[in-house]
Amino acid sequence: MNLTPEVAVQLVMSLGVIPGLFVWLLFDTRSEHKKEKEESRKREDALMEHIKKSDETQSAIMKSTEQISASQQSMQNNMSLMQRDIEDLKKREC
Repeated sequence: MNLTPEVAVQLVMSLGVIPGLFVWLLFDTRSEHKKEKEESRKREDALMEHIKKSDETQSAIMKSTEQISASQQSMQNNMSLMQRDIEDLKKREC
Protein backbone atom coordinates (compact mmCIF):
# COMPACT_ATOMS: atom_id res chain seq x y z
CA MET A 1 0.00 0.00 0.00
CA ASN A 2 1.42 3.36 -1.04
CA LEU A 3 0.71 6.40 1.02
CA THR A 4 -0.41 9.01 -1.48
CA PRO A 5 -0.80 12.65 -0.50
CA GLU A 6 -4.58 12.35 -0.74
CA VAL A 7 -4.63 9.36 1.64
CA ALA A 8 -2.30 11.20 4.03
CA VAL A 9 -4.55 14.25 4.09
CA GLN A 10 -7.63 12.08 4.71
CA LEU A 11 -5.87 10.31 7.59
CA VAL A 12 -4.81 13.56 9.20
CA MET A 13 -8.30 15.01 8.85
CA SER A 14 -10.08 11.93 10.17
CA LEU A 15 -7.69 10.79 12.90
CA GLY A 16 -5.77 13.88 13.82
CA VAL A 17 -2.18 14.97 13.27
CA ILE A 18 -0.32 12.61 15.62
CA PRO A 19 -1.89 9.32 14.47
CA GLY A 20 -1.63 10.47 10.86
CA LEU A 21 2.09 11.20 11.28
CA PHE A 22 2.54 7.84 12.98
CA VAL A 23 0.91 6.01 10.05
CA TRP A 24 2.98 8.01 7.56
CA LEU A 25 6.17 7.20 9.50
CA LEU A 26 5.25 3.52 9.56
CA PHE A 27 4.81 3.33 5.79
CA ASP A 28 7.89 5.47 5.14
CA THR A 29 10.04 3.24 7.35
CA ARG A 30 8.75 0.11 5.61
CA SER A 31 9.56 1.51 2.17
CA GLU A 32 13.07 2.49 3.32
CA HIS A 33 13.58 -1.00 4.71
CA LYS A 34 12.47 -2.51 1.40
CA LYS A 35 14.97 -0.34 -0.51
CA GLU A 36 17.79 -1.23 1.90
CA LYS A 37 16.94 -4.91 1.55
CA GLU A 38 17.10 -4.71 -2.26
CA GLU A 39 20.45 -2.89 -2.11
CA SER A 40 21.74 -5.49 0.32
CA ARG A 41 20.71 -8.28 -2.06
CA LYS A 42 22.50 -6.57 -4.93
CA ARG A 43 25.68 -6.26 -2.85
CA GLU A 44 25.39 -9.90 -1.78
CA ASP A 45 24.95 -11.04 -5.40
CA ALA A 46 27.99 -9.03 -6.46
CA LEU A 47 30.02 -10.50 -3.61
CA MET A 48 28.94 -14.05 -4.47
CA GLU A 49 29.93 -13.46 -8.11
CA HIS A 50 33.33 -12.19 -6.96
CA ILE A 51 33.79 -15.24 -4.72
CA LYS A 52 32.85 -17.55 -7.61
CA LYS A 53 35.41 -15.90 -9.89
CA SER A 54 38.00 -16.08 -7.13
CA ASP A 55 37.33 -19.81 -6.65
CA GLU A 56 37.66 -20.40 -10.40
CA THR A 57 40.95 -18.51 -10.43
CA GLN A 58 42.22 -20.49 -7.46
CA SER A 59 41.28 -23.77 -9.19
CA ALA A 60 43.14 -22.70 -12.32
CA ILE A 61 46.20 -21.82 -10.24
CA MET A 62 46.09 -25.19 -8.45
CA LYS A 63 45.83 -27.03 -11.78
CA SER A 64 48.78 -25.06 -13.16
CA THR A 65 50.79 -25.78 -10.03
CA GLU A 66 50.10 -29.51 -10.39
CA GLN A 67 51.18 -29.42 -14.04
CA ILE A 68 54.37 -27.56 -13.15
CA SER A 69 55.11 -30.07 -10.39
CA ALA A 70 54.59 -32.98 -12.78
CA SER A 71 56.87 -31.34 -15.37
CA GLN A 72 59.51 -30.72 -12.74
CA GLN A 73 59.36 -34.35 -11.61
CA SER A 74 59.69 -35.50 -15.21
CA MET A 75 62.70 -33.23 -15.71
CA GLN A 76 64.34 -34.61 -12.55
CA ASN A 77 63.79 -38.17 -13.78
CA ASN A 78 65.29 -37.30 -17.17
CA MET A 79 68.27 -35.62 -15.51
CA SER A 80 68.86 -38.71 -13.36
CA LEU A 81 68.75 -40.95 -16.45
CA MET A 82 71.13 -38.65 -18.33
CA GLN A 83 73.49 -38.56 -15.38
CA ARG A 84 73.51 -42.35 -15.21
CA ASP A 85 74.12 -42.59 -18.98
CA ILE A 86 77.02 -40.13 -18.71
CA GLU A 87 78.55 -42.15 -15.88
CA ASP A 88 78.17 -45.36 -17.94
CA LEU A 89 79.85 -43.69 -20.92
CA LYS A 90 82.72 -42.47 -18.73
CA LYS A 91 83.24 -46.01 -17.36
CA ARG A 92 83.37 -47.46 -20.88
CA GLU A 93 85.99 -44.95 -21.97
CA CYS A 94 88.31 -45.87 -19.12
